[in-house]
Amino acid sequence: MNGNGSVDAGQRHQHDHFQDNYEEAHIELEMMLDYLKPVLLEYTRQTTGHPTHPSASQHEQPDQTYPTRSKVVHYASSKYIKQHVDLSLPQSEPRNADEMMQRITTAIQDLLHYSVKTANPLFLHRLYTGSQPIGQISELLLAVLNSSPDTYAVAPLFTIIQREILVFMGDMFGYEQPCGGTLCPGGSYSNMLAMTTARNQRFPEIKKEGMFANSLRMAPVVFTS
Repeated sequence: MNGNGSVDAGQRHQHDHFQDNYEEAHIELEMMLDYLKPVLLEYTRQTTGHPTHPSASQHEQPDQTYPTRSKVVHYASSKYIKQHVDLSLPQSEPRNADEMMQRITTAIQDLLHYSVKTANPLFLHRLYTGSQPIGQISELLLAVLNSSPDTYAVAPLFTIIQREILVFMGDMFGYEQPCGGTLCPGGSYSNMLAMTTARNQRFPEIKKEGMFANSLRMAPVVFTS
């Protein structure tokens, strides 16, 4: 905006540029969602054992042992996958929307075909299994919002939700209110935080003097199995 309160040509051009980018992003998202919905629903049906749809991908032929369920994994060596999957980075922008979608659909089909189907009832892992629909939709929402509840200013509702979850968990474990806490992104970080908390509670001097503090009568020892 210039001194007269009007928008100059450069600012107008910048606004139009951003507007075009937003519109393009909206169209891309709509195209991808339209494509992904039937593909993921069919993938889920075959993975969990529900009746398949006649339009099933050629990659997803059901296991003959379980006529309505595909294999846990179409195992292939790394050499085979490198020979049959195009892993090269594109050297140019797609010429149009159809070419862009062709690249994306090919990549998605290869990824689904050569990935382990964790939601398959025959997938038995000690640490994790397939996700639930509510979790899958939640992941989509989080990706669209792309936020972080580090401050109230950037994530108002997320911050409130996190606080309510911590209060609920505190009640479950008998902590007096008000109590605080943090949400960990995974098991490794949770274990590390728990070990650090236990160490600092048992040996508070470590926080100031370090692991080899002279005031320690013995070195901290952890028993693991």
